[in-house]
Amino acid sequence: MPLGVAQEVLAEHGICGFRDDARQALNAYLQLFRSADEFERSLRENLVASAGAELACFRVAGFGALPANERVLVSQQDVAFAIEVADTASTVECYTIRAASERNIRMTDLFLWTGDAAKAQVLIGAPPATWRNMRPAQLAAALAGGFETLSTRWQELSGRLVYTQAARHRTVYFACLRMCTLLDLSLKDTFGEMNVAREGLRLY
Repeated sequence: MPLGVAQEVLAEHGICGFRDDARQALNAYLQLFRSADEFERSLRENLVASAGAELACFRVAGFGALPANERVLVSQQDVAFAIEVADTASTVECYTIRAASERNIRMTDLFLWTGDAAKAQVLIGAPPATWRNMRPAQLAAALAGGFETLSTRWQELSGRLVYTQAARHRTVYFACLRMCTLLDLSLKDTFGEMNVAREGLRLY
């Protein structure tokens, strides 16, 4: 099965690679929740792939041990956890898929953790109607400095840095990637946005 947009970008940027068992778990999930609607199928694949990759980064980061240029391998367990986090029950309509098709994206759709989504909404300082019209790379640029300041402030208060700025930048990177997939951008346009975001976030 060819790689989805999220996996293509993550591999090209050297952010994450998927182990064989991780790809098998993702493909099994897609077979189980197969849909005749190509947008739904593509969105499910990309949301689970990006969630699995971000969870792998959290796992490796631990207490700050994640350099900006370190490539992380996504495991079967990461994907399995991502399915629980990123998907919905098969008997319930997935709000995210319906909302994305209507371009009604929420900040909580862009971040794995609701706490990060709440911080992002405060940092962006604009209602959804405004930031939804921003390009994904523009949103990433607007958020990067704020997330970096949050990490620095915590370090000042606690005397230690639990989560590095490089790891925080990955949080914004994944939010940008999710926005690209929720907007159903082509692979070419997604690479265009993500290349700009990666450069601005210094993930190289």
